[in-house]
Amino acid sequence: MALASAAPSRAAIVLSDNFDGENGGNSSLNYAGFANFTVSGGTVDIIGNGGFGIGCAGGAGSCVDLDGSTGNGATLTTNLFYSFNAGDLVTLSILLSGNQRGGAADEFSFGFNTSVATAFNNVIITGPFGPAPLPVGNLGPGFFLGSGRPTASLGLVASNEPYTPYSISFVAGNAGTLNAFVGTASADNIGPVLDNFSLSIGPSSSAVPEPAAWAMMMLGFGLTGVALRRRKVRTTVTFA
Repeated sequence: MALASAAPSRAAIVLSDNFDGENGGNSSLNYAGFANFTVSGGTVDIIGNGGFGIGCAGGAGSCVDLDGSTGNGATLTTNLFYSFNAGDLVTLSILLSGNQRGGAADEFSFGFNTSVATAFNNVIITGPFGPAPLPVGNLGPGFFLGSGRPTASLGLVASNEPYTPYSISFVAGNAGTLNAFVGTASADNIGPVLDNFSLSIGPSSSAVPEPAAWAMMMLGFGLTGVALRRRKVRTTVTFA
């Protein structure tokens, strides 16, 4: 009962950004003034809904064209590194649409940079890949999803694809820190469009209970045994 009454641990959102607060909600080409991200490898455009013919998620707010106006797509990487413990569930979720302006499909990648080598256990990737999440299993250090990597077939988004949720989650094999990124190698000024970036970190529901939890479980089992023993003593059996 004591264990049952304790609130379960849940992964907490450590960063959530819909980009609506960037540049006063206005569009800007080759934008680099993000509050939570650094732009590298090229340029991106911040888009106010409807700007340059691009709609943002939900038809409002702002979003990011990952291939800016220099013909050199870029990567957005979180400014901060976030701590995780062994057994923590780490999940990166995004909304991504096609470039909305026709033409070829665009490459994209998203994932994590870690401060230490860690085992990426129970990796699951979700997106428009079929009727169920794709279980990848356990991967070594430096795992991320994208074209040109072992999971290249998942790294293309059609120009007419509507906003679609993508995510990567894993259970950490040991403690460390990480940041997260989303980017494209598209180089035609019309890249995939990003919205609603979310990163969560916290205890996995499948993690081994901590010592205190084990103690509560043992106490609960003991109390249950006492209750059953008392119930047995009080019980009478009547034969017809």
